[in-house]
Order: sequence, then C-alpha cells, then structure tokens
Amino acid sequence: MKKWNIIQPGDLNNLKPQDFSPNGLKDRHVRINTKAIGMNPADLMQVMGTHQNPPPPPFSPGFEIAGIVTESNASRFKEGDRVMASMDYGAYQECVDVEEQLVEIIPEAVSYTAAAAIPISYGTAYVSLIHRGQLKPNQTLLVLGATGGVGSRMVEIAAALGARVVATYSKDNQQEYLKSLGANQLINYREEDLIARVKEMTNNKGVDMVADLVGGDLFKASLDCVAWGGSILPIGVASGKIPQLNSIDMLIRNTSLIGTDFAAYITREPGVVQQTFKKIFDWYKEGKLGFSEPSNVLPFDEADRALEQLSKGELKGKSVLKID
Repeated sequence: MKKWNIIQPGDLNNLKPQDFSPNGLKDRHVRINTKAIGMNPADLMQVMGTHQNPPPPPFSPGFEIAGIVTESNASRFKEGDRVMASMDYGAYQECVDVEEQLVEIIPEAVSYTAAAAIPISYGTAYVSLIHRGQLKPNQTLLVLGATGGVGSRMVEIAAALGARVVATYSKDNQQEYLKSLGANQLINYREEDLIARVKEMTNNKGVDMVADLVGGDLFKASLDCVAWGGSILPIGVASGKIPQLNSIDMLIRNTSLIGTDFAAYITREPGVVQQTFKKIFDWYKEGKLGFSEPSNVLPFDEADRALEQLSKGELKGKSVLKID
C-alpha cells in the first residue's frame, strides 16, 4: 500500500510517497480500499502547518474519501460495500481505517469520484445552515459566494429544506447554474447594489440568514441585509480579507453570529456527521439533491503536483485524486 506523508509541515517538498502496511482493525471501524480522495484548501493548510487543528507529524493529509469496504468490525457495513467517509486527516492513502459513524454507503448511481467530493462541501453546508443555524422552511437565506464549492451546496441544501434562497453571482453565465440548484432570486453583486436589492426583495425586512463565504466588504454589507433577529454565518473568506466585527453592529440589530467548523465534528461529535449524511442521502433518493462529477480528476500518484497547482490557484472548481 502507498500513502502520501508530510514529514515536517511547512513545505510542500516535505510531502513524500511512502509504502505502508495496515495495522489490526479496531472495533467499530471499517477498512476501506480507497478509490477517490476529495481535495480541499484545508489539505494544503495541513501540509503547510497553518490548519487550526494540526495533526501530529508525520501524517497523511486530507479529509474525504470514497472506496470499497475490505474488512469490517462494524455491524452496519460488510465487505464489498461502496462507501464514502469523513476524516480529520489521513485521506491521502490507498487504504484507510475509519470509525463507522463517519462512513456512509453511497448509492450505486453515484461514482467514487463524485462521492469523494461530497463530505466536506455538503457536510459544511448542512451543519452550518441546519444543525448550527437552525434554518427553517420558508425562511429566506442570502448566500454570498454562491457559485463556489460550499456556496453552491448551501443553495442546494436550503432549497431541499424548503427555504427561499437569494444567491449572489458575478458572471452572467452563472445564473442558470444557480437556478438549477434551486436559487429563487439572484443578485449580481458586482453590478447591483446588494443592500438595496435585498431590501427590495424582502419588502425592507431583510433576510433571515446570511451565509458569507466571501468576507471583506460583502460581510460588512451583510449586516444591512439581515433582518431583525436574524443570523450571519461566516463560512469562508474567499476575498482574502478577514472582516473585523464591531459587537455594537450585532447588538443594535439583535443579530446572531454563528461559526461552524465542520471538520471539528469529525472528532468531537461524529454522531452529528452520521445524521447529516443520512439526511443528505435521503434527500438524494427523493430527488432533492444531485451529486455532480468534480471539475478536476487527477492521479493519486501526482498528489504533490496537484497540491502545488491548488496552491497557485490553477485548479478551478472541485478537485479529486483518483486511484486506479
């Protein structure tokens, strides 16, 4: 078996392929022959030593995989099951052992590459909006950064729940895509006045919740878009500008700020992860969600090069490493 190990975080050149042999399988764990590995910016943060929950080196980076169960010490799974799994690290391996609560059977119609792209994006979207944010059907959600990986999943999740979704975009060719995900109304935040348009759409009330994946100036604008008693979910800073919050802004609007670190649930509350993916696959079976193929499928043997491309911004959309 092979895996990619980071010997000393801080330099991509320290990520090296290594041979390994799996140890004995623990109770309530399954052993998975990995077929595909989802890539995320947080993988790079682990390698560079900047992640908020750094694993002890040496370690294999990565958070999400899909593959075939080859051995099981868990009643829910048997040899041959097609599954996906969430991990706090250790995904860049040809074989992984995962606690059963973090594993879910994938439908036959879903490919391994599509399944490997599910855990972090859909998990973040669901836990942020529903478990943490308590979004309800018929409430209005504004998604800032709706065309990104997690943003688009938030549009889908909110629409599946029955919420009304206002999604932002910056290019005309993104409109049909957002509508296909379930967005009810769209705002071109580069050409339109975001605050004025939100007020217009909500009869001056504002939205019940803002999911902000951009940060910077859009976060500041979101304060004037949220309704009295509403909430703001800071999910990411795609703009590269971390907003500074004045607590008085929250006080006078009676607004809640709700943070979510989905990866932390993997170790702290795996039961929440299990419940999340049960609901997501229920919605898939009901036709409320669809799992698309990732934008980039790259060979596992070139994981170091793929991470370098990710660091330079050369990979657009979701990327997955495939093991043949």
